[in-house]
Amino acid sequence: MNTRLRNERGSALLLVLLLIVMVTMLSVMSVNRATVDIDLSYNQANSDKAFYAAEAGILRAYTTMNDSTSWRAGFTDEQIGSAVYSVTVIDSLAQPALNDTVIIVSLGSVMGAGASVQAYLIPTFKSRFQFAMFGKDEVRIEDFSCTDSYNSDSGSYAATQMDSLGHIGTNGDIEMQDDVVIGGDVWVAAGGSYSIDPTVTINGNLTTGEPPVSMDPVPQSEFDWAIANNSAPAGFSGSGYSYSGGSLSIDTGGSLTLAGGVYYFDDIDLFNSGSITVAPGEQVIIYMGDNIRLEDNSTINLGGQSKNFIVYSQGASNALRLEDNSQFWGAFYGPDAEFRIEDNAQVYGSVVVTQTRSEIGVVGHCFHYDRDLINLSDGEIDGMKLIAWREQ
Repeated sequence: MNTRLRNERGSALLLVLLLIVMVTMLSVMSVNRATVDIDLSYNQANSDKAFYAAEAGILRAYTTMNDSTSWRAGFTDEQIGSAVYSVTVIDSLAQPALNDTVIIVSLGSVMGAGASVQAYLIPTFKSRFQFAMFGKDEVRIEDFSCTDSYNSDSGSYAATQMDSLGHIGTNGDIEMQDDVVIGGDVWVAAGGSYSIDPTVTINGNLTTGEPPVSMDPVPQSEFDWAIANNSAPAGFSGSGYSYSGGSLSIDTGGSLTLAGGVYYFDDIDLFNSGSITVAPGEQVIIYMGDNIRLEDNSTINLGGQSKNFIVYSQGASNALRLEDNSQFWGAFYGPDAEFRIEDNAQVYGSVVVTQTRSEIGVVGHCFHYDRDLINLSDGEIDGMKLIAWREQ
């Protein structure tokens, strides 16, 4: 009996020792696992910090390049918290195939962890035609008149019309009264003023105190080139029109189709129900020495894309005048031009002049901004646009 008890005590001791060994091994394994998890978490945290540092480098470079589009210097070992980033800018000087695309490469690092992010930018260009109506010195709209917007590149006016983005603006003074509806913003530069009566509806925002919009004159060299390369009268077809000494006249009910190209005119007059159209798929750019006048029910580029009929004007008083029920489908730029509009005349596109006035007592004229014109650049870079990015 004593021998059996001693044997059982020995077996129990052995079991206890085995249990202690197993518990110890499990504890060691748990500690090792916890250490690995901590290391992995630490590494992941550092990797995340490195990525965010690289992203910060991208954002800083993007902002800097929008402030100065020629900036290419990059950054070296810039500190951000416990991390650092370095930025390299690659353009067509280094890789000609990029053309106007710019690549920003940003490397972030922290405690041995690293990340690389690339961003792709392209330039954006200024457009003279950002408003349905812009008057450098003055805008006056009254009596049930309106603005809205559409996109001729996407469809018809009826299919793409919106009661927004039909902005009006001025570097000077705006006066609106008597049930005017503005389907967009009203923008007044610093130093300008506004007078808006309670019957006026503004669907967007009233913005004041902003830097004035630049309205540089079209260089005389462009007008000289247009005169030397005038497509008139070789580009004419139609009936009921006359052309002499730079003056174009469309008789009552007459019609003229312009082939694509550049034209120079001193004056253009359209009499009752006269029309000027642009040949299908073509673009016409007109340089004006003086005035364009559309009488009752006459039309220019009716239903066409506004970017296909562009006018640059040196005219002043009455440089563009739309009378009863006439329609102008195009873009008109005249830094010294006066624009006048009468009963129920319509603009589809954009008009940028020194001043616009409604004739006293007229009603119902509207400005329908063509949103596609924002893509019509004058060649001057406005900034850079981020189009894609990726983590390497």
